[in-house]
Amino acid sequence: MSIEDLQRLLGVAGGVLGIIDYLLYARSILRGRTRPNAATWVGTGAVWFVALISYFLAGARDTLWFVIASTAGSFLVAVLSLRYGVKWQRSDFVCLTGAAGAGALGFLTDSPLNALYAAMAVDFLAIFPTMTKTWRHPDWEEALPWVVTVAACLLTVMAVALPWEAEIAAYPLYMLVANSLVLALIYRPKVQVSLASLFRHS
Repeated sequence: MSIEDLQRLLGVAGGVLGIIDYLLYARSILRGRTRPNAATWVGTGAVWFVALISYFLAGARDTLWFVIASTAGSFLVAVLSLRYGVKWQRSDFVCLTGAAGAGALGFLTDSPLNALYAAMAVDFLAIFPTMTKTWRHPDWEEALPWVVTVAACLLTVMAVALPWEAEIAAYPLYMLVANSLVLALIYRPKVQVSLASLFRHS
């Protein structure tokens, strides 16, 4: 199997996991195990659509599956979040306003790379309300969908490892870091309890 075939396989696998992740997340919402933040998913749905266009223009193909899955999944969760999500906060509107500004700057540039960096800034501003909510209420997010998301991001990063191109690799790498942070916030109370228990018995 050539490097190109392996990259294509990893890209498709990342896309499949991306679809599974959003289905798991939607099921978790409907079962009441997750209370999503609507601002996050409205914002990420928009940024994934921009990223999809930017990726296509930058020549990405092997990693496009993950982006397509994330675009469709984000819009699905956004719809569910409007009904089952937590109440909107003032900070949510501030983050979305900042995201809209960054997105506008991305559209004004002629560089696909600059547009991609703007999309990353928009995504961070969109996911920040979920990070804040998870810090305060880690039990409002089920861990399994985020575990699958991190795995999908890792496969996608591996798909673009060789050759390394900033236009293609930047967004999957950012997504790996951002989603890993949310997962760490979900597990934070369990880690704190484990560490406290360890110190008590040491």
